[in-house]
Amino acid sequence: MDKTDVLYRAWGPPKAKAVLLLIHGIGAHSDRWHYLAQSLIKPGYAVYAIELKGFGETKEPRGHIESFDIYFQDIKLLYAKIKQDHPGTKIFIGGGSLGGLLSFTLAALNPGYFAGLVLLSPAFKGALKFKLTDLFDFFEGLLFEPNKKLKVPYFSSMATRDPKTLKKMNTDRREVRVTTSKFLLNVLLEQIRANFVIPKIELPVLFLVSGHDLFVSADESRKIFRRLPVKDKTLIEYPEMFHALSFDLGREKVFADLAGWLAKR
Repeated sequence: MDKTDVLYRAWGPPKAKAVLLLIHGIGAHSDRWHYLAQSLIKPGYAVYAIELKGFGETKEPRGHIESFDIYFQDIKLLYAKIKQDHPGTKIFIGGGSLGGLLSFTLAALNPGYFAGLVLLSPAFKGALKFKLTDLFDFFEGLLFEPNKKLKVPYFSSMATRDPKTLKKMNTDRREVRVTTSKFLLNVLLEQIRANFVIPKIELPVLFLVSGHDLFVSADESRKIFRRLPVKDKTLIEYPEMFHALSFDLGREKVFADLAGWLAKR
């Protein structure tokens, strides 16, 4: 993007029906949205996917950011770029896992920006199993070295059942498997804030929830969905699918459901 250091990928026609701005999760990168973006090109949608600092091809320390406010500023810069590229076109926002959490807060605190909100396995509450040693490292890091790298108990096989995608993930240098105590604290604070901004959600919302999620709590997504004050809200569950709905086996059904929802709005 001109005059900024925001990295992103873009797919789709120059004159689109609507635009979907997507945010990836912890350890991921913008190219993870390739399959979803390709599925939306044919029906006439454009997709822009941001590369969060600390992940993918960004130059920042891997797995770390001082404040999520930096992410929100970058997303707004990309939003402005989309408005420039597609004047007068509806912009939807969404994301997977942490990206879902960030897009939820951003949409709540910026009424009128977006035409709708799409959440794929949103990280309102974590489900990863941490050992006592992991928790000790986390608290020790917060006290003495908040930017120290910590290993995350995360394996590609927990995200998807697709053999081809698994092979690619396990050899892709853009994948990040470390984070810091400061980053994890930012996640916890954002999860707390999400509960307080629920009453501020005013736009149509689509929740896409996996039935076999080892990363985030599907129950927490259902609870927050029930608390949403809007009438135009939809929750679709995929009982057999893993956390990464956009590149797990069966993703075609997810893409069809998303395209159908967009077409009605």
